[in-house]
Amino acid sequence: MDNLQLWNAVERTDPDFITDVTLGGRKYTSVDAYFRIQQATKQFGCFGQGWWVDKENFDYASVSGLCIYTAMLHYNYQGGEGSMPIRAAISTHTEKVVWENNVKTNKKQLIPDEDFIKKVTTDALTKGLSFLGFSADVYLGKFEDANYRTETAKEMALLPKEEKERLQFELAMCRTPLDVQVEFSKATDDLKHNKEYLEMMTARRDELLAIEAQELFSLSEEESKPMEQIVCPSEEDQPINVIPKDKAQAIIEQSAFQKKVK
Repeated sequence: MDNLQLWNAVERTDPDFITDVTLGGRKYTSVDAYFRIQQATKQFGCFGQGWWVDKENFDYASVSGLCIYTAMLHYNYQGGEGSMPIRAAISTHTEKVVWENNVKTNKKQLIPDEDFIKKVTTDALTKGLSFLGFSADVYLGKFEDANYRTETAKEMALLPKEEKERLQFELAMCRTPLDVQVEFSKATDDLKHNKEYLEMMTARRDELLAIEAQELFSLSEEESKPMEQIVCPSEEDQPINVIPKDKAQAIIEQSAFQKKVK
């Protein structure tokens, strides 16, 4: 198993979900928490089933005015379960500007922050996910590069409805994994780097690969002897790779696409 497989799958952040923040003299890039929650759900499954938090503790006694939150984050990935401690701290109060006789003053007073539990639990959760690689490009400072922002925006952009429908039709016409690769080779460079397009291509390729493999293994042993291997496109759009028979069987068992295209 590639130790960076999960990291590589989740490290890039959609620019639509980042915000440049200036707080005092400090500047940083903030990532929408629900974008990362969505990405985690995509990798692990529904929250509460594929990934979850337990052993939560809110400590108010250690430091006056602070809530120290700790918990355990669990997740299922590729047949195994992982877990890690997560933690964060936050002030239980916030500053409020004082108004006197309907006039705003320079005075401030501390009042209880009714959202502090939501803030501290979300902060701990997203920090935990960052250790798995979620939105790692932000933490690595890549968004400080304007070119990186531009290229990432292109890759993350959704396809226009009409173009998506056209591409879906063309993929539906593909009858073999090799047909899918031929379609990919004809695409523009921008399209080849579009995330939605790549997901469509991969899904159709896997669907057709599963069909070919299923048909192969439905043959008698004598009939299948000349067909010891099947082929599928490589990820890098290079000449096709050969997948051994035993690996093709594993693909069948894992694939959700096993219905033959009429």
